[in-house]
Amino acid sequence: MNRNILKEIFFDENKNWDRFVNIHRKSIRKIVIDEVEKFRLCGEKEAGFSLFACEACGDIKIVPHRCKGRFCSVCATGYMQEWSMKTAENMYDMPHRHVMFTLPEELWEIFLKRRDLLKDLMDLSVELLKDWYKKGAKVEVGMMVVLRTPFKIGQIV
Repeated sequence: MNRNILKEIFFDENKNWDRFVNIHRKSIRKIVIDEVEKFRLCGEKEAGFSLFACEACGDIKIVPHRCKGRFCSVCATGYMQEWSMKTAENMYDMPHRHVMFTLPEELWEIFLKRRDLLKDLMDLSVELLKDWYKKGAKVEVGMMVVLRTPFKIGQIV
């Protein structure tokens, strides 16, 4: 198996992930813990494997199963590339613009405490753009909206 730096950082002899969970358990969402635990066992025989045997020469190959998790630096890459390709196929061949809304870092604390507000934030950004284009622009507006939250070392997002 290839070396996985992220896995080494999380699960080395210092047990960084386990120490982090012990300190911040109450503020970590269950889905985060579940995804990281899947990542912990990704590519490990203990999590399951397929056994291939050649009848001709007797050679045996063990292939550990992958976690297919969103957090995994190996498995998530494939999903991200697949999503990008499917999205690009569905885009119209026409001029388009990329618009990004950002928030000051200080405001993210509110959204981290009240995650339900993120949907409202996204809806308001869409309405803002629709209203802006209604003012004199003779174009048909279509939008694809993606939320990207900030991540800092030691911060639960």
